[in-house]
Amino acid sequence: MNNKNITKKFRITVLTPVHIGTGFRKMKGIDFYFDERTSQVILVDLDEIGTLLVDNSQALNELANLDEQKDIGDLTRRYHLNLKNNKNYPINSVGREFLEFVRTGLGQPLIPGSSLKGSLRTAILRNIIDQKSDVERRELFKEIPNGGNPKSASDKLLKKIFGSNPNYDLMRVLIISDSHFSEADLMLIESRVLSQNRNGWHWKPNPKNPNQPMQVWCEALRPNSKAEISLSLDNFLLTDSRAVWELKFPNKLAADLHTLIDQINQYSAQMIDAEITYFDERDSEKPELNEIIRNLNLVKKHIPANDSAMVIRLGWGSGWKHMTGDYLERDKDILEQIRMNFRLGRPGMPFPKSRKIAFQNGKPIFPFGWIKLEVLN
Repeated sequence: MNNKNITKKFRITVLTPVHIGTGFRKMKGIDFYFDERTSQVILVDLDEIGTLLVDNSQALNELANLDEQKDIGDLTRRYHLNLKNNKNYPINSVGREFLEFVRTGLGQPLIPGSSLKGSLRTAILRNIIDQKSDVERRELFKEIPNGGNPKSASDKLLKKIFGSNPNYDLMRVLIISDSHFSEADLMLIESRVLSQNRNGWHWKPNPKNPNQPMQVWCEALRPNSKAEISLSLDNFLLTDSRAVWELKFPNKLAADLHTLIDQINQYSAQMIDAEITYFDERDSEKPELNEIIRNLNLVKKHIPANDSAMVIRLGWGSGWKHMTGDYLERDKDILEQIRMNFRLGRPGMPFPKSRKIAFQNGKPIFPFGWIKLEVLN
């Protein structure tokens, strides 16, 4: 029996914009300014500016008290600062803030291995649950409590699926490296939320200005950006008799990457089909959704008939179904009971009823988060 690790390198290709955030927001006038002459967002390095102004107390005081009238762009022009670390985004307009993309300590954009592993974990969760009988699934769903914090509602169920603690967690057999991109791979993109109320489908309005749509801007990896990762499957933990006896994983994971890739692709194809149906059903009210449907169909075409690549969704904007794996899709009655117990959504309305959509030039273009991983070796 081959108990060695199985390691393969993959090339990641971004299929639709991907945002993985730090939790921080860049603020207009402080972290960046919009240059109307060149239609560019200029993202500045405040540490560099502070260093250049270290001997100018008046300028440092102005730096500490920036506002929308005297912003960072005005300050750099007035003091003729020769900045070398600016980041420029060509774009027609931008909001008052945008969500920052995660970077390494040296400032290089990356998809953390943990983010990709989380998405694969969700697909594996769905596959394990789908393979169980109706009786087994319903017994498993009893682990979901009847109320409390919805963010921890699935904790006991996940322990039943993967293991009681990190030492005995099935997902420890999967090891994924970070994937590093270049600054040129980042873009600034606007997102809006397609939602529903009693009057029909609409773009969610701005709470401060109901006549305008709510816009959230973010840094995102642009489509066709590429990077490489390595993915290892610890075959020893899955197949060695003593390891199997000691760890007692509650469920099985494929002991080869070929089967795992096939399972991931089957899951992604199901999720893409469900999203296409979602947007297609709303097309009569929102015909501008045609481009979303077209791009979802293009994403699906990247799923190969063999194990040469896999397609998965990750990151911000993936939505509730992709974050959970939609494992209650076959058990609508249980889902409705859970919705009632945890007050998810509004009574009489579909759930989830909204989607984050990437806009370009004022038009809905992409769903967020789809990538392809092609086997290199």
